[in-house]
Amino acid sequence: MLSVFPELYNYSHIAPFLLRLAVGAFFIVSGFKNVFASTASENQSKTGLTAPKILGILEILCGVFLLVGLFIQPVAIAVSIILIAAMALKPKPEFGGISGRHGLRFLLLAILLSLIILGPGIFAFDLPL
Repeated sequence: MLSVFPELYNYSHIAPFLLRLAVGAFFIVSGFKNVFASTASENQSKTGLTAPKILGILEILCGVFLLVGLFIQPVAIAVSIILIAAMALKPKPEFGGISGRHGLRFLLLAILLSLIILGPGIFAFDLPL
């Protein structure tokens, strides 16, 4: 097969690494937003741990594992299940097509599924032996 830049195939382990960094950073930021948003509402009701706060802590933990490159496949499977549940439980957009939060979740799901198949890439503790 003819390729414009065949030399770049030598660096194919960098792509999962970049995907892992992007998704990990996204989940860390999203988790902090969930934890601190539920903390602000918690001050009014004093209920302790709420579901959004627990989900935020789980997102932060999964994001750290993705950034470090530890347990990539189990973490990607767990976060994929969370994303599928979020897409199933949240109301669908009023107009046709994939847009807004569902589009972002679909894109994150595709990246996570590719990490399950491709592995962690370089600079990870999960490198296959």
